[in-house]
Amino acid sequence: MQAKFRHGNPLMVDFTPSGSPVSSVSAGDVVVIGDVPMVAHSDIAEDAVGALAAFGGVYEMDSEDTDLTQGESVYWDASNEVVSDNETGSGYTLPHFGFVAPNHWGPGSGSGKVNVIHLPNGTATT
Repeated sequence: MQAKFRHGNPLMVDFTPSGSPVSSVSAGDVVVIGDVPMVAHSDIAEDAVGALAAFGGVYEMDSEDTDLTQGESVYWDASNEVVSDNETGSGYTLPHFGFVAPNHWGPGSGSGKVNVIHLPNGTATT
């Protein structure tokens, strides 16, 4: 699972996986549509209508960064399936996912789990 919904009121939008960019989606998957990372709250089978969270809500996510601070911008690194405070990865700009939440560390400080407010700004390009 890439993103675990913690709380909030995300805006959900319809989505039908059909092979591009993905053929099916599992709960917790982050799916980048254009430049916007969105989150699946439930499994969505190929060619079935489901929903993705376009923004809003707080998610527990993996991060390789152990020095994140509240309010810091984080970006979705699809290659490593983590959020990062680094805007670039593998020669391209990562899409903005949101901001580190107050009381942001998951179980065990510096555990690699961080709580993130999902507020993508859509400014990144691939």
